[in-house]
Amino acid sequence: MTSLPIILPKPAGPETLPEESEQFLLRAFRSFAMAAESLERSYGLLRSEVVRLNGELAESNAGLARSLEENREMRRHLDRILNGLPCGVLVAKGNGDISLLNPEGRRLLQRIPAAAGSDLKPSASFESLRVVPAELLELLIRARREPGEQEQSFTDGQGGEFWLAVRHAAVHTAAVPSAAVHTKDSADDATFAAENQNGDPESIFILRDVSDAKRLLQERPKAIGLAVPSMPLGAPGMDGPAYGNRRMPYNVLLIGLDGQATVFRAYS
Repeated sequence: MTSLPIILPKPAGPETLPEESEQFLLRAFRSFAMAAESLERSYGLLRSEVVRLNGELAESNAGLARSLEENREMRRHLDRILNGLPCGVLVAKGNGDISLLNPEGRRLLQRIPAAAGSDLKPSASFESLRVVPAELLELLIRARREPGEQEQSFTDGQGGEFWLAVRHAAVHTAAVPSAAVHTKDSADDATFAAENQNGDPESIFILRDVSDAKRLLQERPKAIGLAVPSMPLGAPGMDGPAYGNRRMPYNVLLIGLDGQATVFRAYS
């Protein structure tokens, strides 16, 4: 029986192993170098992008800071104008909360004595229309409902008559649920909220003291008109924080047809 030859694999000699290992290491090093180069390029691009974004962010922040400062300055300017107006400005939300009341408006409201059961006091903060006297609230509601300026007489707490004129304007905002503001002793429970079916507008009321004009029309003296000389501190338009809340006595003068002036009303 003939035997088949058995061929054994040639063992790797010491002359071939170092060469293969060297090629493997070279390929591995080349791959590592390429990966490192790619990472370095990516890092450089990322760093450039970060620098660019930081520049844009700094520019945007600077612009925002300028815009905020301009808005603050505009707000301060508008506050100075509002505080110096010779008429009262009252802004009420749809639920009756008072969001703004300038110094002249506060002075006019403080002349109206608290009605029975009202929480209004001379030092009241006027945070809501819920605490004002019923007659004043009804005047404001009437100004909302009817065009033009509405007038109402009040007793000023010293036996004198005080006439207040009110004009209304609405600023519409997003509709939100609002609570009713009820007039005291009102049969129909007139409310601000009930009239806000197309949103919840803020109401701006312009208040004017027309007492002297009313008296002039009632007495009808033969005169040219009324005047307040020298722009005294405390007169409408010359009061409020812009003038340190200072007040000084002054007279409203009646100018006759002959040009002579007499004291029509004195304010202390």
